[in-house]
Amino acid sequence: TCNDAVAGTVNIGGGTNACSNAGTFESSFASGTTTIGVTFNNTGSVQVGTGGTLNLSGGGTSTGGSFTGGGTLQFSSGYTFDAASTISTANAIFSAGTTTLAGTYSATNTTLSGGTLTTGSSPITLGTNFTHAGGMGNARLNKLSPELQKQFGYQPAQATAAEKQQAEANRNFR
Repeated sequence: TCNDAVAGTVNIGGGTNACSNAGTFESSFASGTTTIGVTFNNTGSVQVGTGGTLNLSGGGTSTGGSFTGGGTLQFSSGYTFDAASTISTANAIFSAGTTTLAGTYSATNTTLSGGTLTTGSSPITLGTNFTHAGGMGNARLNKLSPELQKQFGYQPAQATAAEKQQAEANRNFR
């Protein structure tokens, strides 16, 4: 277990550096931000303490890893989650880079303020509150929860007809 008790920055200059978590990484400070400025790969458990922010600014991947806790998880560089990964923090911020979510996502509050958020083929729940303040979201609307489908005006019959029409146009184009 690695306990980050004081907000700060992890950034190793020069070379190709990475932090690989296969155990438990927890932040326990009451306020502030820890920024990990090197690639952060996670196959273990990351627990973000209430009141704090863990900013993964160096990118990375999660392969079967979990991100939990009452704090904020921020992505300010590209990050990829496989289908076995989970995010269930109180807050998630996507502020730069391209983040690809293929696993289970249930953060209570989600903010897209920059970069690109792409969802995989599994249904995801964007939480109680979703704020779009910038950036681009790529979501398969048919995989979103019924509440979000309604919010975005998704109409299944029209979508199916449009997909068939596009497939026919692609066949005729060849």
